Amino acid sequence: MLTFYIELIKAFYRRRTYIGFGGYCVLMFLMYLGMTYSKKPFLTRITSEAGLNLSDFMNGTFFVSMALLPTVNLLFPVFVSLMAGDLLAAESQQGTLRTMLIRPVDRWKIILAKIAVLQIYLLVLCSFLALISLLTGMLCFGSPGDLLVPRQFFKLGSGLYVYDADVALKKLGSVYLYVAFSGLLLGSMGMLVSLYCESSAAAVITTIVIYFVFNILGSLPPLEEFRHLLFTTHMEAWKLLMADPVPWGKLTRSITMVLTFSITFFVLTVLGFTRKDVNC
Repeated sequence: MLTFYIELIKAFYRRRTYIGFGGYCVLMFLMYLGMTYSKKPFLTRITSEAGLNLSDFMNGTFFVSMALLPTVNLLFPVFVSLMAGDLLAAESQQGTLRTMLIRPVDRWKIILAKIAVLQIYLLVLCSFLALISLLTGMLCFGSPGDLLVPRQFFKLGSGLYVYDADVALKKLGSVYLYVAFSGLLLGSMGMLVSLYCESSAAAVITTIVIYFVFNILGSLPPLEEFRHLLFTTHMEAWKLLMADPVPWGKLTRSITMVLTFSITFFVLTVLGFTRKDVNC
């Protein structure tokens, strides 16, 4: 437990740990400007085709749902990579990792403690994102109400889903829980990358590049039959939670794959770390 507390204090003492929180606040402001002053032609068209009025759904819940795609698909991987890259590479670069290894502690316990701290960070970050987007939506567009979900936005086919306020909040809450869970996969991979990088910057950039390369590969039509083998596909399975009914079979497979990838990266990191000669 002492190792865990030390890692927790170190992680939340670093200034760059809070870059993600500041970045999300800036994004919420930009999202507010976009949703307030944009004419939203696509949303207006599909709602009118369904015999609905878009203005009836401009509420706090709708703002949260619209904030999901840019935050989860673009910013979240960057902030997770930033955190994971610091956990080993930065300490090795600064020499604190060698100091830690002077103490009689098993190396696998250090990695396990760092993984636990990473998961806490993911939960805190996702909770902050959910709360700040909901508060921004409530302040700017009113209290949570019925949720309009354009299926095309979440790759769920064509048409619309309409959920009442209670169901909408439950769905959005489950989405953020899954995002925090799936982020452990990217974080574990980032730790493995940082183990073999000389600097934290190289570890962060490499992790980000790997994520977006696989993300792009998964969007290419010629590679559609191999999409289920890509870890990014299963990280994006949170979109299935926006469907009605939820395809639990697909979601369960994605959860299994996220666990498989995460455990694999964790084991490889432990094996590499136990054999690594820390010379810093």
